[in-house]
Amino acid sequence: MQRIALTPFDFRNLTLEGRGVNGIDPRSFTSSYSTFGSVGVVADAQLVDRFTVASLVFLLWDVIITLEDEVRLVWSQKWNSMKVLYIVVRYFSTLAQIPLLLKGTILPVPFRYTRSDCFKWQLYQIFSALIIVAALDAILIGRGAL
Repeated sequence: MQRIALTPFDFRNLTLEGRGVNGIDPRSFTSSYSTFGSVGVVADAQLVDRFTVASLVFLLWDVIITLEDEVRLVWSQKWNSMKVLYIVVRYFSTLAQIPLLLKGTILPVPFRYTRSDCFKWQLYQIFSALIIVAALDAILIGRGAL
């Protein structure tokens, strides 16, 4: 079986012919393909990093400018399920954003993930989003019931 290594630029002109791509069995690709071999991919990753920083700054700015109202309206109230859900949505979403920022800006390029690392990262993203959306849905349902 012939083994080849492809760069990101090789994928542009490939067409399907018979088995695999251009008659090449996709299982024969070597692991030397690096997603950071392309300048465009690196630029896209940097753009995502900038948006991650911008979204975290926006979240922190929102917390700061509304802190006085939050202390008066939320923190002074007795503990109940809505208060807990509010805190989860308000602060867990901000805290969940920090690993996204660290992943993009601190890890050296080129970095490599093992299959296990990718699986853990996907679980983190799935469950953090699930927690935030579930808490938001519970708040909306609770408001509708009042």
